[in-house]
Amino acid sequence: MALCCVLATAAGCEPADLSGSVQAQVYRLDPATQEYGFAVAAVDHLDSLREVRGRDLVVRSGTELNTTFGGDQVVRGRPASLEYTLDGAGVVIPGDLHSLYVLSLYRNLDRTAALIRDHGFAPAAPLDILYFPRMDSVLAGDGRSTFTDNAAYANVANGFLIVPSYLLGDLPMFLNEGVMAHEYGHAVIHQILFGPTTDSGSYDAHLYSMHEGVADLFGFFETGDPDYIRPTADVDRDLAVPRSYTDADLAELLASTGGLDDTLDPHVHGSTMARAIYELWPKGADGKISEPERMRLLDATVNALRGIQYVQLPQEVDFASVGPEYFTLATFPNAMVAQLPAAGRPGACAVLRMRLAPLAGRLYNCEGL
Repeated sequence: MALCCVLATAAGCEPADLSGSVQAQVYRLDPATQEYGFAVAAVDHLDSLREVRGRDLVVRSGTELNTTFGGDQVVRGRPASLEYTLDGAGVVIPGDLHSLYVLSLYRNLDRTAALIRDHGFAPAAPLDILYFPRMDSVLAGDGRSTFTDNAAYANVANGFLIVPSYLLGDLPMFLNEGVMAHEYGHAVIHQILFGPTTDSGSYDAHLYSMHEGVADLFGFFETGDPDYIRPTADVDRDLAVPRSYTDADLAELLASTGGLDDTLDPHVHGSTMARAIYELWPKGADGKISEPERMRLLDATVNALRGIQYVQLPQEVDFASVGPEYFTLATFPNAMVAQLPAAGRPGACAVLRMRLAPLAGRLYNCEGL
């Protein structure tokens, strides 16, 4: 009886569940300084704060991704259970490290979801955030130790796999707002091209590479930083640094199957394509893309994706001889040209022909310009 009373008393002391918009202590990007740090900020579109469940996103705990010979099996676990208190001003104070993590990453993804909603795309159903999933393989067992400090969109899970680092770094992937916008970009691309399916599909190296490049653009749309990944990882992915695609790059792409055992890094190929898009877009006197132009680029990107149909390129064929109906790495930049005003197309096509020279023959919307 005494134990029951203690439990009842403890339950009665829990702060009330909240919905809508709350002020909370989170780890976030300061838009004024472009620095990350602790701050009180709005967390929006919540249906339940306690379960970290909102309009477009649902956090799940106790989840699993089982990789078997029969395919991927997703165990969605249970709703999250956020530990928090309210201070005297009604600000939500996360009660432990994982609660801080979960609330901050929900806010990151929700901010991107809200931005993309404002520009014409909403997910067909709320996307799951599988927080710290057990990742079982029939051969290797729990694979989280090889996936530590990472975040990924997985269409087979209709959501995101979030694996916190075992060691605290400067800025984990899932606390980087641009990285999470990149992952949300994958969800946008997949649903626009294929609908709300969780089928793994028949992706090839061209589509994997396009995915990574366009997702980098989404990281830029959310943060305004073309090198948004730099606070987390010192990698060469700065959209503002031009790069030219080479014949060797195309040969590597055409030789790849896009399979998990392939050595191709789609981020490299996609980044080169995305840099060309960034380079051709109008800039101010400071050499940067202004916020209005960044939003116009976002609109053009969503519309270009809607104009694409994925027809997989046949293997072992003459690349130059296949028709325009087949999807290649040139398909997205070609679709972007159609989104530009007529006066802007010749200059854009000049950039694309220069930076994507081995793909120039597939820039059909540049013919005659």
